[in-house]
Order: sequence, then C-alpha cells, then structure tokens
Amino acid sequence: MIQEKKPEVSLDSSDERVRVLDGTVKDLRVLVSDLQSEITDLKKQNRQLSRKISEMKNERQKGINTEPDIIKRDQIISSLKHRLRQEERNNKKLQRRIKRFKEADDEEMPPGTMTIKVLSDLSRESFRLLTERVGIHPGDVLYVKSLVSWGRGIVHEIVKSGARAVIVNEKAADSITKELKEAFLHENLPFVISKDMQIRVKGEIGTCDEEKFMDALEDWAEEHEKFVKGKGEEMLDSLMKEYLAERERKVR
Repeated sequence: MIQEKKPEVSLDSSDERVRVLDGTVKDLRVLVSDLQSEITDLKKQNRQLSRKISEMKNERQKGINTEPDIIKRDQIISSLKHRLRQEERNNKKLQRRIKRFKEADDEEMPPGTMTIKVLSDLSRESFRLLTERVGIHPGDVLYVKSLVSWGRGIVHEIVKSGARAVIVNEKAADSITKELKEAFLHENLPFVISKDMQIRVKGEIGTCDEEKFMDALEDWAEEHEKFVKGKGEEMLDSLMKEYLAERERKVR
C-alpha cells in the first residue's frame, strides 16, 4: 500500500512581518500612552508654575509701587536735615555777628569818627572770613592791615559787595604796586592811605576820623579823574597812530 505524503506547510515571510509590526504597534501604543501621561503631568506642573510666577510678579509690583514713596520720604528727610544743619550754622554766625556789633556799640564812638570793618589783607580768604563774621554791606568802609596777599579778582569782589572804599594801613603803603593801584582805578573804587585818620581797631570792627577820610576821598576823586583823562588820551593817541599807519599804506 502506497502512503500519501502530507503537503508541507510553509510560512509566508509577509505573515512574519505582520506579526512583527503588530508587536511594534503595541509597543508604540504603550509608549504614546506613557508620553501622553507625562505631557498631562507637565501641563499640570506648568499651570502651577504659571500661578507662582504670577503671584511673584504681583508681590514684586507691590514692592515697586511702595519703594518710590520710601525713597521720596528718605530724600525729603535728608534734605530737611541738611537745611537744618545749614540754618544752625547760619544762626551761630548771626549770633557771633550780633555779639561783635554789641561789643562795638558798647564802646562810645568819639565824635567825628566813623565805623570801619577790618581785613587782615586783600586775599579772598580774608574777605570771606570778614563776610561770614560781621558781614560786608553796601556803603561799608574796609580797612586793610597788610598787602602781603592780593589779587585782581578781589578788587572786583569788593566792588560787588557795594563797599564804599578801602583804606590801607599807612605802614603798608610801600607795598602798593602800580598794578594794584590801577586795579582800583579801573573799578573806580576809592583806595586811600590811613595817614592821619586815627585808626582804632578791635577785632573785625574799628573807627577812623571821618573828616580825614572825606579829605582822602576828595584826593582820590582827583586822581581818578586824571587816570580817566590819561586813558582817554592814550586811546586817542592809539587811534591817531592807526589812522596815520593806514594812510601811509594807502599812499604806497
């Protein structure tokens, strides 16, 4: 008896690929599910962080809104303290001035004398100190003890103060230079020597003989008139020389 051979069953390679793909799809679905879960968690965390950031911004804004007010108050307080210190210093200076004036008033001024205010020299520092201690006002007459220090600018400062004149200690007369004298002449600020004026000094205040002072002012006025006339003649002479020089150039 002849036995029939069973037909051999062979698996198609395409079926194998399908099974592999099915497995891959299942794995991908699991991965996608896990990723979706992670994304959900991340979104939740993101919302929480957004709320925290928003709260922090609000708190910061409150601080920013408050800070300028604090700074402004601090600036006002600092400014008031500075002004208070200045006023205290000014008050002390005024008290010292009043004391000096009272001391000067307590002494009887001899008849025919006038008050003078005393500078140690013609430096800016001496002028500043006298201004602080007793003040320099329009019409004041200043008395200068020494000429060891002076500058052209100080003459202008004295003029700006409104001082009436400057008296120089006769012992310092030899120190008067041509430049110093001309500085006063240019400003038309009387600059006279204390000879025969009977100067009396106590601190920053003193007295001098009024009549002798007025005589010295008259002499100064004459000297200033000559100075102005001389300057005018110099100007005319200079203009004439320029005119003649220009004329000679044209002739050539």
